[in-house]
Amino acid sequence: MPELPEQTALRARVDRELARFVGAETDALVAVNKSLAPLRGVLRAATGYGKRLRSAFCYWGRRDSRTATRWYAPRHA
Repeated sequence: MPELPEQTALRARVDRELARFVGAETDALVAVNKSLAPLRGVLRAATGYGKRLRSAFCYWGRRDSRTATRWYAPRHA
């Protein structure tokens, strides 16, 4: 089944944001310790090249954590 233009655009946005996030996080790690520089390639490979399942897990995990926080939050009487 061909992908809808909206799906293509969403995938591109997810790829860009994931690459931006991974880049920022690896820059922060390397700033702490230069020996962590090889992790850049490893993290890019683990999150890049169309591996959208990981980004879906991130999205749904975050969404679920917000729902769980509201649901489990103690109620004030």
